[in-house]
Amino acid sequence: MIKIFKILVFIISVGFVTNAQNFTKVPGAATDIAIAPNGSVYVVGTSKRVFKWNNSKKNWDTFYDAGRQAKFIDAQNNYLNTVNSRGQLYTTNTSTKSSRLLKSLGSGLKDYGQKGAMILSTGIALNQPARDKKQTLADAPINNKVAAVNEQSMYVIKNDKSIWFCQRNKKGVKLPGAALDIAYDPIKKKVYVIGTSKRIFVWNASRRNWDTVRNTRNDFANLAVNNGVIWATTAKGDIYTTASTSSGTSNTGVYKLKITLQKVTSFGPINKDGDTFLLAFNPTLKIGSSKTNIKMKDRRYAKMSREIQRYGKGNQLYVTRKRNESDFDKVLIKPGKNLRNTFSINNSGVFEIPKNTPLTESNLDFSIGINFSEVSEGTLYLNRQTAKLNLKEILNYLTGKKSASNYDYDDTQFREEARKLGVGYRTLYLKTQSGKRYIEDNFTGNYSEETNNRKRNVSLRLNRPVSLSTGKVFYTIELID
Repeated sequence: MIKIFKILVFIISVGFVTNAQNFTKVPGAATDIAIAPNGSVYVVGTSKRVFKWNNSKKNWDTFYDAGRQAKFIDAQNNYLNTVNSRGQLYTTNTSTKSSRLLKSLGSGLKDYGQKGAMILSTGIALNQPARDKKQTLADAPINNKVAAVNEQSMYVIKNDKSIWFCQRNKKGVKLPGAALDIAYDPIKKKVYVIGTSKRIFVWNASRRNWDTVRNTRNDFANLAVNNGVIWATTAKGDIYTTASTSSGTSNTGVYKLKITLQKVTSFGPINKDGDTFLLAFNPTLKIGSSKTNIKMKDRRYAKMSREIQRYGKGNQLYVTRKRNESDFDKVLIKPGKNLRNTFSINNSGVFEIPKNTPLTESNLDFSIGINFSEVSEGTLYLNRQTAKLNLKEILNYLTGKKSASNYDYDDTQFREEARKLGVGYRTLYLKTQSGKRYIEDNFTGNYSEETNNRKRNVSLRLNRPVSLSTGKVFYTIELID
């Protein structure tokens, strides 16, 4: 019985071995490391200077001189935060390298990292240099390491090396195991730790336990993770990475861009029975100098699956039929007879885009084509258009390389999320829900001269004012694993 118990303890302590990675040593030595959302990698060298990885040279460029005496760093796309040995916090524009002293945090600072999360002698706080603001998240003087998820939640390692997930104004949740350092991957939404064995582990939410990262060394002391790519330093200061190109970001694999045709909302039926509509919805993606059409994969249908598969062409998520054609009635959209009605669709498909695709205007053509018509009495085209979308900026936002604040607000849309993604491209709504980024858009029906003529004719015939219905077609864009 004693032997069996020992075997079980061994299996539990090892955990699952997964997430295969190859660790490659790069030049230099460091004591702290940080990765910006765009993949730029920075380290604090043993000389207390800050360096930035230069992939073309496969080596480090000096970012700060020794006069700054750096101890901790936090990297964002547009700025780098540095805390020196005296507890002074500097924020620096990564393009101009102009910097300013933001504040003095004091000598009691125990950790400073992702999103400006810090552990002070008085507790955990979140510094926001862009707004020159500090928010206290929790009174936690017994904490030792912190990795912020957002302004409301974080992972911490306490002085006894226990691991906790904490949320503002909520009781912390203890996770199994013990750790020396912790990092949160904002792209993959995963948390990593260096265990007391000095190996790297990743949290497995389905098992609610830690998986060992395959090929991990057993002498790691500090780590940072972005988009599944690990950069780590050893106790001796040696620097290792799992980046296949040693650039801090992986250029292999594909982006899986999911497009979902969500719903149609109609306004103002013309008769008691309600109005009916036809909708053709066709996303198109062409890549390369020859503009090769990319076929949409993994199409899933909640509505009209047989009709779309039978009559649809290319990448259509909804199709139309003429009145004298078969299955005409089956493709009709009938929202209802109220003043405002919603017809749920939820058909989706996935474009697989190689990550090494040059994201240039001459190399890409991404658009959404729509034909939205009312067919209650005759056929009236309420909305026929093709919208050109900026795939490069869509990916920049969805992968976290840029935030909504990097784009100009479109004040014609009257919504804060409406952002301009470039001249000649459609304005899109950049949104976040439960920490996941996605993009929303809608096509609003409009009246043509033909529609207005019909409205006048019906009014004369009925000898009363009438209102013709219009509507909106909603869809979303997101990245999936």
